[in-house]
Amino acid sequence: MSIIFSNKRWERVEKEFSFGKVEGIVMGEEGRGRKEVFVPSKYYILQGENLGFGVEKTQTGRNRITLDETSGTYLMVGTYRGYTRRGDGYIDFTRPEALEFLTVAYGADGGAGMIGRWYDYLIKINDFTKDTMIRLHYSGGGESGIILVTANQIHMFDNIQSFQIWLDSGNTTTADLSSIDWKNRKFDYNKLTTYKEV
Repeated sequence: MSIIFSNKRWERVEKEFSFGKVEGIVMGEEGRGRKEVFVPSKYYILQGENLGFGVEKTQTGRNRITLDETSGTYLMVGTYRGYTRRGDGYIDFTRPEALEFLTVAYGADGGAGMIGRWYDYLIKINDFTKDTMIRLHYSGGGESGIILVTANQIHMFDNIQSFQIWLDSGNTTTADLSSIDWKNRKFDYNKLTTYKEV
């Protein structure tokens, strides 16, 4: 059964087009220095696991969220948390070969969108031979979150400390953890791949 895992709740909205109204989810935002993507969907997406939901292509090649009984694994990730002058919102990750970016949208601060950006991602996980760690760098600074994708489950942690407690409790992962400085609770960004630009 397919699953969409999300780090936040995505509301369903109704947009009016010249041919009529369509329900869907808005990723990013509209405006100068921004990129909005409207993903058709009759469903909203909750934070955490959304079992039985997947992504399919429309006849025009766009993504659409549907009920799906196959075995796809998807992530919907939003990185907006605060004013971007204190830091952009984006993700870093291990194993770029495991991730297929289906949709990348972004919002920004400032009239021309030049103060800073935050990104929204719709990702398909294509490879489970090893675990994949995704660091969530939220806009506005603060502690980074972590999503750990394993073959059997997806885990989300608020920060390095909660991930460390999970590991110290006897849980294990095959993800490359060399980017984490456990003592100082920081990441070495040079050991992760960053998807920031569209």
